[in-house]
Amino acid sequence: MKEIRKLSAQFYSMTQSKHQLQYPDDQLVRWKDDDEALIAKYVQKYMEILRVENGQVKTSETILLDVYRRILSEYIELHEITDLETKMGLLFHSAFLRLKKYNKQDIYMFRHELAAEVRSRMNRPVHTYRVLFPLHLTDLGKGDKKQFICYGLHFQLDS
Repeated sequence: MKEIRKLSAQFYSMTQSKHQLQYPDDQLVRWKDDDEALIAKYVQKYMEILRVENGQVKTSETILLDVYRRILSEYIELHEITDLETKMGLLFHSAFLRLKKYNKQDIYMFRHELAAEVRSRMNRPVHTYRVLFPLHLTDLGKGDKKQFICYGLHFQLDS
């Protein structure tokens, strides 16, 4: 009871985040079986125009890079992501910034890296709230991360 009173007397900044996604890669990143060969072809072409110099991934073929990203984003379905620009951005991060640095660059590693980007995006905080009197608390959590549930929403205290 004392802790609730102490909380209600101060302002806290809290962030609501979506549920932690624990889905397997093939549920986060999907494509039709008929399209797998086409996707593999464009992933390979995408990788061919990228080069690694001093630990940095670079390209001089930005127009082709954009064309391949657009083609790939049309054939790939991402969990809860339908916006074309967002899909293209995730493709850029997974292939350009992550996949090219690995020795193995096949379609399965591409799916794995793209799924990691989708997980990262989906687990980001979605809303920030300022709450003055959190009176309807069901749990404050333990340890470094103070969390509570208010009207069914999960919050994390940001001190």
